[in-house]
Formats: sequence, structure tokens, C-alpha cells
Amino acid sequence: MRIGFEISVLSRRRTGVGHYVARLLGELLNRDDGHEYVLFSNRSLDRGDPAVDGAVVAQTGPAVGRWVWMQTALPRALRRKALDVCCFTNSVAPLRQHAPSVVVIHDASIFLLPDCHPLRRRLAQSVLIPAAARRAGAVVTVSETARADVVRALGLDPEIVHVVQGAPPAGFAPVTDTARLEGVRRRYALPSRFVLAVGTLEPRKNLVRLVRAHQQARRSGLTAELVLVGPRGWRVRTLERAASNADGLHRLGYVPTDDLPALYSLATAVAYPSLYEGFGLPLVEAMACGAPVIAPERPWAREVCGDAAGFVEPTDVDALAQELLELDGDAQLRTQLQARGLEQARRFSWTRSAARMVAVLEQAARG
Repeated sequence: MRIGFEISVLSRRRTGVGHYVARLLGELLNRDDGHEYVLFSNRSLDRGDPAVDGAVVAQTGPAVGRWVWMQTALPRALRRKALDVCCFTNSVAPLRQHAPSVVVIHDASIFLLPDCHPLRRRLAQSVLIPAAARRAGAVVTVSETARADVVRALGLDPEIVHVVQGAPPAGFAPVTDTARLEGVRRRYALPSRFVLAVGTLEPRKNLVRLVRAHQQARRSGLTAELVLVGPRGWRVRTLERAASNADGLHRLGYVPTDDLPALYSLATAVAYPSLYEGFGLPLVEAMACGAPVIAPERPWAREVCGDAAGFVEPTDVDALAQELLELDGDAQLRTQLQARGLEQARRFSWTRSAARMVAVLEQAARG
């Protein structure tokens, strides 16, 4: 088949959705199954990026806003390439196009937690996501929990909604090289003990409550400091105000992916108190690197972590503070969570996810 992939999300500074798409596409291109992949983007792509190596990069015209490009230039580019099927990787698709389509909807947060999104995004996506899903030959999402949420929120036939999970990338494993660990510690001026939180600094990640819980736990004797990793997102000033006078708080900003395994390996624990995710890649990355994990008491996090995390109600600052204290002071519990996490992370594989995606694409092309 000739398979199109819309990959505008593949910026150089990738976050969750970009990592998911890059890792899945890279695995698809490594398969020796005879399919040809044609990539479409409204921005220039790095031809040296492993995620696009081996694909045809289509020329789609001048760089314009993604919404305008998707509804104007992209349909013409798709038609010229005579595709058997096209995958749209970030929830929306052209309202008119000729090839069968598969749309990846990573979660239903725009419908379930609308206040966690800017107004402009809510207005656009609340219309475009249902339209794309109704026109699609298949919809892909990233967990069984997200599948149920998407089916319910959009009123879709469950038979057309498929799960293609995320997974740890190659090279995400416990780092034991002392020189590498110390190099990362010096580069970011890391304390000897710290709780690590990875994710875009935005309301849905629930970092304001994490900062408050950490400060409360510090007053009760917590020795670990708090390290936030991630780019500035929407409504970040609320977090900045909470963090302005916080004790033992370090903000590293965006960190290259190559440094993340060492950061996870150095961390005393990884806290990911997000209010809602489709999957939560930092959870499976942390487990793969042998970090003890604190996860939110939510179905999607239970699905990803199994019994390999300490679970806490993410809106309860007192409970989160108590969980930080308990994990900080109990070396045996940390060791147990590390072992369970390594085992749980092995349940996820980009190779299996790519095979599942190919099956969905082939089915959509036939249908």
C-alpha cells in the first residue's frame, strides 16, 4: 500500500503526542512489509530525523497555520499522491479528501476536561474532531480507557475504534554508567535526592497541587527536592506563582530526550499526578528506567501501571504529600516498585504497536 501520514506534530521540541507519533512512525518504517509511507507536514522536516528515514516526504506548499493548511493545501497534496489510505496523527483531518482515512485521537480531554484547554482550541477541536471521526474508516486511540472515553464522547461505533498503545523507546532502561549519571547531575545542578515530574507545564498536568504537596511534605521532614522537566505550556503563570517561593524546587525547562533515562534513573521517585491522559508516556518511560512511580488514582493510569505504582487521588494535596513522605522514607517500598515497574514496562512494545497500526490501516484501506 501507499500510506500517507500527516505529521505536523513532529516539531524538534517534542512532547507526548509528538513522541508517540515519532516512535510509532519510526517503527513502521523499520518494518519490511512492502508498504510505502508518504509524509505530509505544514512545516519543514529534518531529513536526518530517524522518525522519517525511509519515507517519502511530500511537498505540500508554503508553511501556514495548521488549521488553514489542513483544509486547503493538504487535500490537494493527498490527491496528487494517489494514496490507498491516510493516517492523521493528531485528532483532526481535512473535511474533504479522497483516500480512506485513519484518525488518531489521543484522548477525550477536550470534551471531558474542557477547562484544561484554551478557548480557541476548544472551539476548533470540538467541531473538527467529531467531523474527522465521523468521516474516518477507523479511529485509533492509545489505551482501552481512552477508547471507552472517545466512543462515549463522540457517539462512535466501538467496532471502528482501535487501541494502539504507547511504549518505552529504545534505550530507556536503568542507567548504571556512573560517568553518564554524574554528567547529567552536573549539567542540571541536580540535588542528591529529588522527586521528578516530566510533562508540559499546563493545568491538566496538575503541577500546582504537586508543588503544594511537596512544600507540605517538606515541612513534615521530606528530604527529596522537586525537579520539574517540561516546556512552558498554556496558563503557566499559575504554576509560576505557586513555585516562586517554593523551597527545594528546580525547573529545568525542556530537556533533550537523550537525557531523560539518566534523569529517571537518578530520581528518588517520579510523580505524575495528571488529571487526565490517554496513556501517559512518562509513566511507562519512568518504569522502564527503574524509577519508583507515584501515579494518579485514575483508570488510564491503572491500565498503564498495573500494580507497579503508588496511587493517590490527584486532587487531594494532603494525600499526595503523604505519598511523597511515605515513598521518600521507605527504601523497601521503592525497591518493590522499581522491580514491578521494570516488569510492567516490558508489557509495552513499539514493535507490537506498529503491527497493530498496520492491521488497522490495511483494514481501513479495504473498507
